[in-house]
Amino acid sequence: PAPTSVFCTITLAIILENALGPMTIRPHLSS
Repeated sequence: PAPTSVFCTITLAIILENALGPMTIRPHLSS
């Protein structure tokens, strides 16, 4: 797999976290 795909996946995960809220994806970070 190309490094670009991995970076893109991580970036999308971060964007989704910011868009949906940290509690939606990783609730343990909120506590």
